[in-house]
Amino acid sequence: MNKPVFTSLLLAASIIAQAQPSNVIWNPVGGGVNGPVISVLKGGGDTLVVIGEFTEAGGVQANNVALWDGTAFHALGNGVSGNITSGAIVGQNIYIGGSSLNTNYTDVAKWDGTAWSYSTAFDGNYPQIATMFVHNDTLYAGGIVSGFLGSDDRVKRLDNGGWELVGSTLNNIINTLGWHNGQIVVGGEFTALQNGGGTNLNHVAILNGGEWGPLAAGLPSKVNALLDVDGTLYAAGDILNGGNAQFGLARFPENATAWEDLMPGATSYVNTGSGVDASIFALDHDGSNLFIGGDFDLGSGSLTGSYVARFDGVPDAFIPYATFNASVSALAHNTTLGLVAGGFFTQNGATAVDHLGHADISTSFGSANGSFPLFELFPNPATDRLSISLMHDAAIYATVELLTLDGRVLAGPIQLSAGKATLDVSKLADGPYLVRITGMNGLRAVPFMKQ
Repeated sequence: MNKPVFTSLLLAASIIAQAQPSNVIWNPVGGGVNGPVISVLKGGGDTLVVIGEFTEAGGVQANNVALWDGTAFHALGNGVSGNITSGAIVGQNIYIGGSSLNTNYTDVAKWDGTAWSYSTAFDGNYPQIATMFVHNDTLYAGGIVSGFLGSDDRVKRLDNGGWELVGSTLNNIINTLGWHNGQIVVGGEFTALQNGGGTNLNHVAILNGGEWGPLAAGLPSKVNALLDVDGTLYAAGDILNGGNAQFGLARFPENATAWEDLMPGATSYVNTGSGVDASIFALDHDGSNLFIGGDFDLGSGSLTGSYVARFDGVPDAFIPYATFNASVSALAHNTTLGLVAGGFFTQNGATAVDHLGHADISTSFGSANGSFPLFELFPNPATDRLSISLMHDAAIYATVELLTLDGRVLAGPIQLSAGKATLDVSKLADGPYLVRITGMNGLRAVPFMKQ
């Protein structure tokens, strides 16, 4: 049997990709709201609960909270006043967290379907909730207990109508809560327990035997959001701070021993958003894709965008998903609206999208994946040449194309020879691209980085 011959396939050396804005179409949800959105909660069916700083939702008077029933907005009583930070849905009840809710001494508001009631989770002179999280119908809150001697950063759990402490006090601010490997996880600006116990809590910790313990070596800077997807925990934080690179996005698979940095090359494709920093504030998963939202611009490569992006599975592979004019605070999704974003923005490109928009992610650009063919790319990232090799029968007919992330074909289709090819990518602008292989039974697109 003759040994397959490696054939070099040079793709149009003169091709230089010009950056294009994201072509994802965003529309306002029900006409949008007239002030910033802080949180978007997914209810049953097509319902959403929108929380923020607004007085109208879709033209309906609503005091900082509104219910979207899939067709129209509805006010929930007289709404909630105060400094709102977060929310959660537990069964048929809607909870809102913050400070000075209704009075100066409450940090929890609860809607039972008929009326609002107010209570306190964190004792002290100025109780504050920073974040809420629900798992298995149990409500958790991260917040601050304050008094004359200072403040304590703690996590509590609602149990039989009362709030009980979870773990010990941490030494700095709590920003987010999540779940991993059967335990509650906390993220924020802390580095240890307040009493000095514990090691390597660096910004993220997991409950272990009733006490906060390290999750590997932690993360190098503050954590803003946590999300577990099928056993893999994702953590998001600052991408750039004062122009200096931070971790941005990292993941921790089940039974892992270290965090994986998912934005190691961020300085080559991320610009600051509305200020001097670039940050991720929100994470969401639709069952197939992970989305990030925050205050950032993706400014290099074949596609540009701002404030929302899709993570494509490998480090530094992010597809811009919006061209908003201000930051995103919240992401959610449902079957009818697709991806939903809330925040400070009022425009996506030339389209008015007042603080709350949606995009049909099922018809937006991206990589199409069928059962065929599996192939390898090497090296990735690539500088001059990118080698492609099918991982099974090299004799089958297949073609290769080079695409921008929004699906525009830069070169090809050209037939592979002996299941292999080499692409000349030396003239491409730095940034993410797609290689698509098409065969008789389907197609598959895989991202790669040009650097």
